[in-house]
Amino acid sequence: LASILVVALLYGYGVWWTARVTELDRGEAALAFAPSLVPIVFGYTVAHYFQLFVDNIQVFVFRLADPFGWGWNLGGLADNAVWQIDPDVTAWVQVAAMLVGHVGAVTVAHDIAVERFTAKVATRSQLAMVFVMIAYSALGLWLLLTA
Repeated sequence: LASILVVALLYGYGVWWTARVTELDRGEAALAFAPSLVPIVFGYTVAHYFQLFVDNIQVFVFRLADPFGWGWNLGGLADNAVWQIDPDVTAWVQVAAMLVGHVGAVTVAHDIAVERFTAKVATRSQLAMVFVMIAYSALGLWLLLTA
C-alpha cells in the first residue's frame, strides 16, 4: 500500500509540473502522459514473473511427456526436475527489466511532449518526469535489494 501511494504521489508531482509548464489542466496532463506508464508496467511484470515463467515453461515441457495423465513418459521428459536459475542471473534480469521499462517510459513521455508542444516547452515539461523516473528506478531497486 505504501509503494502504491509513493508511486501515485510521484506521478502526481510529475503531472502537476507538466500541467504547470504546459498550461494544461492536471486531468488532461495525466491522461496525455498515462501511456508513458505502460513500459514501466511491462518492465515490472518481466521483473516480477521472470523466475515463475522459467519454472513453468519447464514444467509445461515435462508435462508434454504425459499429456493425458496416463503414466506415459514420452521422450523421457517426465522424470526431469525443474532447473533453478542462479539467483544472480534472476536479479540482473530484474534490474535490466526495470531500467529498460523506465527508459522506455521516459522515451514515450518525450515523444508525447514533442508531439504536443514546442521544443522548449516539451523539454521543460519533462524535467519533473525524468526526476520521477529516477525516483521510480531507485524505489524499484531498493525494493528488489531489500526483499
